[in-house]
Amino acid sequence: MFEKIKGNKTFTKLMKRQNINLSYVMVEPSDSWYNIISTIHNSLNEMKKLPHNEVEITSHDNLKLKGIYYPNSKKSSVTVICLHGYASHPEKEMAFPGLFYLSQGYNVLITYQRAHGLSQGKFMSLGVLEQQDMIRWIDKVNEMNPSGNIIIHGLSMGGGIAFHLVDKNIKNVKCFIIDAPNHSLKNFFKEAAFEFYKKNQDKITFYTIQRFEKEFNTDINKSEIVDIASNSKYPILLTAGSNEDFEEIFATVKSRNPKDTEIVILPECDHANGMYRQTAMYQNSIIEFVNKYLGEIIMEIIDKNIDGGKSFDWGRTSCDYAKYRDIYPKEFYDKIINRSLCIKNQTVLDLGTGTGVLPRNLYSYGAKWIGTDISENQIEQAKLLSKNMDIEYYPSSAENLDFPKNSFDVITACQCFFYFDHEKIMPTLHQLLKKDGRLLVLYMTWLPFEDKIAGESENLVLKYNPTWSGAKETMHPIGIPDCYNEKFELVYHEEYKLNVPFTRETWHGRIKACRGIGASLSTEEIANWETEHKSLLEKIAPEEFEILHYGAIAELKKK
Repeated sequence: MFEKIKGNKTFTKLMKRQNINLSYVMVEPSDSWYNIISTIHNSLNEMKKLPHNEVEITSHDNLKLKGIYYPNSKKSSVTVICLHGYASHPEKEMAFPGLFYLSQGYNVLITYQRAHGLSQGKFMSLGVLEQQDMIRWIDKVNEMNPSGNIIIHGLSMGGGIAFHLVDKNIKNVKCFIIDAPNHSLKNFFKEAAFEFYKKNQDKITFYTIQRFEKEFNTDINKSEIVDIASNSKYPILLTAGSNEDFEEIFATVKSRNPKDTEIVILPECDHANGMYRQTAMYQNSIIEFVNKYLGEIIMEIIDKNIDGGKSFDWGRTSCDYAKYRDIYPKEFYDKIINRSLCIKNQTVLDLGTGTGVLPRNLYSYGAKWIGTDISENQIEQAKLLSKNMDIEYYPSSAENLDFPKNSFDVITACQCFFYFDHEKIMPTLHQLLKKDGRLLVLYMTWLPFEDKIAGESENLVLKYNPTWSGAKETMHPIGIPDCYNEKFELVYHEEYKLNVPFTRETWHGRIKACRGIGASLSTEEIANWETEHKSLLEKIAPEEFEILHYGAIAELKKK
């Protein structure tokens, strides 16, 4: 009887409503805690600034359950439903992945599971009742967007809840992303008994399970994810930290659903912190997976003259691009301003704007900026980084610009000019420019033969991507195709050397964000390259250093 009482107490302690506030989030203190907390708070603050509205469903047992819906500015047809972890604050825990999905152009719904925060309920049930709640949440999304597609993203307990859905036929659900899920309720209660009573209490575990099964009218043996996965009807991306014990479990899941199950183990990560510690790997894995199974358009570029015709997609590296490619020194921008370009009373179109590096850094000089890029992911990052700046961004290839004639005083192309179909684009650029308007072509890259660190990093890129054609640069004028001679006059060009400061981290990120790595390699290849490159930098580079680059400018005047 003593054990039975303790079993009931264990159930109550575990399953009752948790009063969680914004100061709490499920990340283990063994991690780089304060850096992660900062990221979480910043993400939450960014999310709160975005348009959103509270939505509600009624559960099968008449509970009012709440969620926060973030419509994407692009009126997306894809919605990601985010399922939070055990005893956590939903908005805070899912803010970082929520921002990421918004940057990919998707709508986001963050649900409050029963007995959490805004939602009613005395007890949570670790997926038993929540799976029924989720069906109603999916119905709600389908009601808001009847012809849309749905992605389910579950974290920890939310991952366990998501797993209860993979064997069901659900309208418009396309795939599941499941991060470190509760994989065994038996183990969950066993570990709880040990934690509460400092030893393995088999009887307490037994009575806790007994109370759980009675309370929720269920058979706990039917909640093992490896068994549910045997009948999965959906593609599943499984991810977890290497410091967790998921490899064997995930392998079993994949063996039972081999075709559409993908596994990513995040190195040096603990429970629920992989998205923060291995952000690029985590996000790129999701992008690859979703693009594969959702059937979204991948903005790939294929050019036989670039990388031997190997495809690349700048959208895949948009997060690293935003973080590590804003590296142009003041001298680079001074060259532009000294030519009386991109200044007050001028309207400027920036082609291939990426994350809006040029418009953002020259914004204070007073020009009106518009940026375009072929990658919607890059455009979304640009918008996020340009808060409080009056800059317009549009997803568009340079060959498909849609602006009135004589709209711009200056058109800029930084690091992207050689990607264009010049025979097609040249007449368009001429039409878009005002009388005496300027086409400004800009370029900056490292010098591998003159800088040892740059040379060694470049060699490692070539090891993983031998066809990469961005290597072995020397200082030279920007090449302007002959077709521009018809309607433009080259009035100025300059090439100059400059030193750019880096740390090991920022240089690693800069190289990773290049076309030869982040925009073209697979997730596994990127991970292997990362390990080797970090090791290389520890051997050849101090913590802080400079890399020798050269900059180049070419100014063309409209005839």
